[in-house]
Amino acid sequence: MGEYVIDANGMEEKELNRTIKEQAKYNDKLIIDNPDSKHNICAGLTEDVEIEINGSAGYFVGTMAHGPRIHITGNAGWFAGDNMTDGELVIEGTAGDGAGQGIYGGTV
Repeated sequence: MGEYVIDANGMEEKELNRTIKEQAKYNDKLIIDNPDSKHNICAGLTEDVEIEINGSAGYFVGTMAHGPRIHITGNAGWFAGDNMTDGELVIEGTAGDGAGQGIYGGTV
């Protein structure tokens, strides 16, 4: 297991999440560069993996996550960590309305 860097520049949200979910199976840490405030980053992620998002994330980052430790160096949009059941979400900047709303477990 190792570390994997994803350059999200130019990626569609579905492609980014597909890549995150695939690489989380084989790596302990994922670094996401150039997130450009994309929405739904790490949505539904269930792997025990460390995620570093270098920049800002859009709406619903980490929604329905179970297990990952997500660290955002920038800001997050509305409903960050919505419906998380396990894991951790750290936002260095500001978060929009509804951060941690509906959380069942984990920490925002």
